[in-house]
Amino acid sequence: MIQGETRFGLQFLPTILGVGWLLCWAYQSREKTWDWSERMPMLLLVSFVTASYGAWPFDLIILLPAVLAVAAALARRGDSRLVRLGLLFWGIINGTALALNLLKTGSFSFIVIAPMMLLAYLVLIRCLRCVKE
Repeated sequence: MIQGETRFGLQFLPTILGVGWLLCWAYQSREKTWDWSERMPMLLLVSFVTASYGAWPFDLIILLPAVLAVAAALARRGDSRLVRLGLLFWGIINGTALALNLLKTGSFSFIVIAPMMLLAYLVLIRCLRCVKE
């Protein structure tokens, strides 16, 4: 096998993992009704993280519905600790993006932003479920 062929095949690994996650997720939630407002943020985030091409800075706008969904949930809950945690995550993510821009690292380095957003989303959603209403 030629070295270039090996690298070419690796680009499909994230997509294969993403499809595997989707199948497991769909199977686990097969008895629930499909509510786009509830499921779209997670679907967008995982799709973006597992995209074969990585993540380009100008594509991050695709994740705005996920950001707005968690922000709205935090605002509805009205718990100032959770709002501060959400703002902390937002500041870290944006600070990282700003640093990458100022350091002129190039588009490829922005591949870290989508996993950061997914992690922040998972933590905040978990916190929202754990905190008593």
